[in-house]
Amino acid sequence: MNPARGAWVRLLRAVNLESVHGLWERSPLREDGWFRSFRERRPVDAKGQPLPWITYGAITFLAPRIRPEWRVFEFGCGFGTLWWAARVREVIACEHDAAWRDRIARLAPANATILHVPLEYGGAYAQTAVGRGPFDLVVVDGRDRVNSATASVGALAPGGVILWDNSER
Repeated sequence: MNPARGAWVRLLRAVNLESVHGLWERSPLREDGWFRSFRERRPVDAKGQPLPWITYGAITFLAPRIRPEWRVFEFGCGFGTLWWAARVREVIACEHDAAWRDRIARLAPANATILHVPLEYGGAYAQTAVGRGPFDLVVVDGRDRVNSATASVGALAPGGVILWDNSER
């Protein structure tokens, strides 16, 4: 070990932070991009590419199942919208917050349409997917989740799935 590195490790040990350095050096937190996400204050992978704000295990489960020909509808837009758009033919998202919608729309590729729909529980927001389908996947990650999911069943393609994020809400 070179002298500078040895001094650095001794300092970390002295303040009980050696394990944090170990996580930085070699861990899934670095490989998956958690440290970069924390530093940049946005959900990204280790290369800076957008990630949905779901667990890494869920991303690992979903990624090989996604098909490039899919149409996806998403309640609530964000970095997940950008992640889906990089993997499917089309993404349509609705967002109740106009400023957030504008921010994500500026980052979105051409195959992503992000609609601003004001929130009124049981109103137009929950009905946004209806008549726009069929969708292979409907992601319920916005507001008015129960009404949104219920209304979206009819917007699914045969074999389509509803992915309900934060189901404890």
